[in-house]
Amino acid sequence: MISPPRVQLYTAPFCACCDRARALLERRRIAFEEIDLSRDLERCCELEAPTGGRSVPQLLVDGRPIGGFNERAALERNGGLGGSARAEWAAAPRVDP
Repeated sequence: MISPPRVQLYTAPFCACCDRARALLERRRIAFEEIDLSRDLERCCELEAPTGGRSVPQLLVDGRPIGGFNERAALERNGGLGGSARAEWAAAPRVDP
């Protein structure tokens, strides 16, 4: 059995885009790990490796950067992701209401 992908959302407090990204994931009932960079500064460096930066929000699926809220929302509007990332996103664990 294939395990579902690991979905991570890097955020910071008082970030409206972070709030919207979180709401989008919750609306889609996607299970995710939220990483608040203000509480764990070491994770900031961890974020820089795959994304090339430290801006938030950032969404990663199995360690691969998807982007921030705008990129994720655009993908949602345009029918989802391409290639294997699309399959991974579709297989992301859902949260029961």
